[in-house]
Amino acid sequence: MNTSPTSAAFEKASGAASPGKKCIYRAIVIGAGASGLFFASSTDLSSPYPSTGAAGGLILEHTAKPGSKLLISGGGRCNFTHAGSVKDFPAHYNNGTFVRSALYEHSNIKFTEFMEDLGIRSVTEKDGRIFPECRRSAPVLDALLKRSAANGFTIRTGTDVTAIRPPEGPGRPWGICVARNGNGYPGNDGCGAADEIFFCENLIIATGGITYPATGSDGSLIPVLQRDLGIRFTELVPSLMPLTIAGDPYRSLAGVSVENAAMTIEEKSGRKIHQASGPILFTEKGISGPAALNASAHLRPDAVISLSLIPGISRDQVMRSLQEELKGRPQDINTTSAAAARLFGLPKSLTRILAERSCGAGSSPSLKSMAGLLTADRLPLDQETLSFSGKSSPAGMCTRGGIALDQINTKTMELRNAPGLFAVGEVLDVDGETGGYNLQFAFSSAQAASECVNGKLHG
Repeated sequence: MNTSPTSAAFEKASGAASPGKKCIYRAIVIGAGASGLFFASSTDLSSPYPSTGAAGGLILEHTAKPGSKLLISGGGRCNFTHAGSVKDFPAHYNNGTFVRSALYEHSNIKFTEFMEDLGIRSVTEKDGRIFPECRRSAPVLDALLKRSAANGFTIRTGTDVTAIRPPEGPGRPWGICVARNGNGYPGNDGCGAADEIFFCENLIIATGGITYPATGSDGSLIPVLQRDLGIRFTELVPSLMPLTIAGDPYRSLAGVSVENAAMTIEEKSGRKIHQASGPILFTEKGISGPAALNASAHLRPDAVISLSLIPGISRDQVMRSLQEELKGRPQDINTTSAAAARLFGLPKSLTRILAERSCGAGSSPSLKSMAGLLTADRLPLDQETLSFSGKSSPAGMCTRGGIALDQINTKTMELRNAPGLFAVGEVLDVDGETGGYNLQFAFSSAQAASECVNGKLHG
């Protein structure tokens, strides 16, 4: 007789488990990243489970350490949210309107207060990004781990979830089958078999996306969720990543920055898809910085980038300004690049490259061409940037796509057709711009789920 992969995994684990041993928890979190730890830090399960005396909560993490991606967030400084009115936040997310109730209810102000309660004071930078006052991620992770432990959660690292079994009737628990993977497995909760089954009343999926796989955000649970629970996912692609330019004309400018630029994602036909503004940084392969990272969230397979180094000024205005500045003077590469740098506050190394490119076949720059490069330089993207669809990738800071939101009650993050099953953070089809928005959603969604679970357990 054929046996399904789910049944086979549970049969194997049942054979390995200690006789009479049944580990039951009020809540199990799959994933010890930001959203999973935010949930555990907000959900008090410290009182013993009445029937078994087991700890109230368990976090399953398949890497060796919890919070690895949190440690590198904001370049290791942990930009956890953004200043400003929370009413403006949904516009900074893909699918932001669908989750605005969670963002409004569990706002940036409440997030800052939550951090203060953990002992993490915050500071706001000029651009609105909010960081811990110490500007380090490690104290944030330590505080979350301590609060999670105080709330009755234990963490098992090095565990792969191999199968999930829904409750077999009202009042019955979820079953989670796990196997060791060699990444560390502290046996501090009394259940130590190589293959085990855990049971819980509430199951929280907090496994992240497909970027930075070394941190555990690798999409490895997705096949299990699809196979065992029928959960639907939208297309997964890396987001918030540097842009790699084909035949990059700015390669020699690596390390040079522009304080305010605009990057427009366009189809080859010229139709505008999205525009992002802000600082940019030229790199050895292309362009990074907030404007480039935010633009990358809107890439398409046939997309090109239009770069404006002086947004808000038309090509004709730029050309007239250059003509006036160069009147009565020789129009060569040196004078043209110096004039553009002086007029528009750009680095001379950048304007020189533009002046050289605007020469065409001649030896003197064309002011019309120079104005075009300053206002709308169309740059083809390298296939390296466009070929990551559906793959686990280290290229992006977060993932676009995830669990389709029509399956989710976005006020509680509970799946509509699966009571007791929640999804929080990056595993959902919600992604934000750079600047603290993604950690904000991790917090908001985890808080929404925590409130629902607390309500069920504590009435």
